[in-house]
Amino acid sequence: MRPESSENLISLPVVTPPRRGKPAKSRMSKVRFTVLIIIQLLIIAHVVQWLVMGTTITPIEPSESMETVKSGVITVGFIFFVTALASTAILGRWFCGWGCHVVLLQDASGKLLERFGIRPKPFRSRALMLLPLALALYMFIWPLVYRFVVAPLMGQNLTWPGFSTHLTTTDFWGTFPGWIIGVPFLFVCGFLAVYLLGMKGYCTYGCPYGGFFAPMDKISPGRIRVNDDCEQCGHCTAVCTSNVKVHQEVRDFGMVIDQGCMKCLDCVSVCPKDALSFGFGKPSPGAEALAAAPRRKWDLSWGEEIGFGLLVVVVFLSVYQLYGIIPLLFASGITATVVYLIFKGWSCLKQSDVRFHGLQLKRAGSIRPWGLAYLGMIALVLVFVGHSAAVRGLLAYADYHDSRVIASPEVIFSENGLMPDTPIIEHARASRRAFELASFIGDGGIALFPTLQPEIDNRIAWMLAVEHRRKDAERHLVTSIERYGPSPQKSAGLARILRSQGRMDEARVAYLEGVDLFPREYDLLDEYVIWLEQEGDPWEAITELRTRLGNGSPVVTEWLDSGERTEELDAEALAVLEENPNLLGMIRRLSVQLIDNAESEYDLQDGIRMVEKTILAAPDNPFAYRALSMGYLKQQRLDEAIEALITAIRLEPAMPQLREQLYDLLSRAGRSAEARAVTRGEFP
Repeated sequence: MRPESSENLISLPVVTPPRRGKPAKSRMSKVRFTVLIIIQLLIIAHVVQWLVMGTTITPIEPSESMETVKSGVITVGFIFFVTALASTAILGRWFCGWGCHVVLLQDASGKLLERFGIRPKPFRSRALMLLPLALALYMFIWPLVYRFVVAPLMGQNLTWPGFSTHLTTTDFWGTFPGWIIGVPFLFVCGFLAVYLLGMKGYCTYGCPYGGFFAPMDKISPGRIRVNDDCEQCGHCTAVCTSNVKVHQEVRDFGMVIDQGCMKCLDCVSVCPKDALSFGFGKPSPGAEALAAAPRRKWDLSWGEEIGFGLLVVVVFLSVYQLYGIIPLLFASGITATVVYLIFKGWSCLKQSDVRFHGLQLKRAGSIRPWGLAYLGMIALVLVFVGHSAAVRGLLAYADYHDSRVIASPEVIFSENGLMPDTPIIEHARASRRAFELASFIGDGGIALFPTLQPEIDNRIAWMLAVEHRRKDAERHLVTSIERYGPSPQKSAGLARILRSQGRMDEARVAYLEGVDLFPREYDLLDEYVIWLEQEGDPWEAITELRTRLGNGSPVVTEWLDSGERTEELDAEALAVLEENPNLLGMIRRLSVQLIDNAESEYDLQDGIRMVEKTILAAPDNPFAYRALSMGYLKQQRLDEAIEALITAIRLEPAMPQLREQLYDLLSRAGRSAEARAVTRGEFP
């Protein structure tokens, strides 16, 4: 064949094939690990500082924001979380990659698995991806919805208390679980989540904070962006530990839009053409761009998503607060991993070939030995979930009937043997039986662990008392004390039962034993001294209060005894009282008792001084000003008594008793015009 002449030849561009081969190691990985390790060291330093000094700033933890949305208390954790969210709206989801200790744990687990040649394949489930958002809404939005929407519809008046601050604490570890839960949490939410669900598995399917960070990332202008030098080599995707298909996203959108991107910059550091960078521009493309994106391959069909979505709800509700020891973040990790394990077992039943990290579970339709062992394990998992659901269900049923036992302790523990109405007794009986079934297996129930048993015993004893079975209630509490030790609630319950039977000396012993064992449980002390007052022993109540408060905080004791104020002592004492509002209540009760029962000018002045100091700690308490007015009146300081009472009315204008007292004081002072104005509601 004769070749064509050069005039008829078409010149074609020479296309350089994209670079392939093994990606380079990320230069940013070591930098990021260093930053994360420094953060862990700072966390350890924070704990050490608290252990040494006894006081520190409140935990720098997003979950502390729950206290803000529930009761308006602004904590350091809330300030931190708001700052993190605001920065995410600008920089994208950077905090997860550069500031989270659980991410450090997951990445370290991934490195460890890689050493053994294991690179976990990401599990992709639409239903499970909704769990973090649902938990975020439950933690941070539901309390507000309940307070302002649900409660009013139910006739509950949950008045918003206003905002306050709580920036320091003496009980740093009070909101954290102990080591018994902490270590399994780190294993499940760190190593196991990565091994089963893929890199950043807990971030994707368990972390409630991600439920807010991911949507904020969508509006942020900060993105991983690409220039024209990109050759689609795929190195960026290969090193991404967030399961993002970086090369596809930058090809289709010119940027990474996946909300799972944590701005680790590993992809940027390994790009052989330096085509990737972090930069600012328009936020991620809208719905039309997302619709044009390559369809993500999901591991479950829509029918399976619905079924496993229901399973997510069941598993979470079964393990959350199980035995009173599984916190929310741990429950979410358990839920995600358990759902995956069950999914893999389901795959063994419907697919012909199934592998699990190198283990052949099923081949050519035949279950292999490893498959039989795996299915046996899944059967145990299902039994555990079912048993946990039964325990949680029984407790929920018991709590439901418990909430309908509307009976006053004064009635139930009265000496004249008053009986509540029949429906209340029926609710008490139903609640007691459910609590008994939910008890520890050694106590005749089905629970595997006794961690909730002391609390359950208190409720059972209360229900027995409501059923008018006081002897049974007494025996139950005594047995519980022998088995699980005393508690303030058991001491109070036992003392009430003994009082109802007229056994006053034994009741006094029960109270005193509880107060001696739990000197900082001021509710128990409060109940004891109120009983002493009712029994006509106010000075014994005063003596007990003085003694117990003296055994409490040395700083507060010195502050109360000090006649002269110093800013340093005031600050130390007020910090302690801020942490212990019940202690402040005890001081207020002691001050009122001293004013009411003063036998000398010293007692009266002592009571007034204590009231004045409680006002320093809580300046908006109207009852403190009323007590102060009573004290001034006993000292014949009539004008000061009137001014104190006026302040009380301004703080609590809806109390007619205060106005009646003010009318009497103004009349006594000869201020008739003002007294008449009080009756007309025109003064103060």
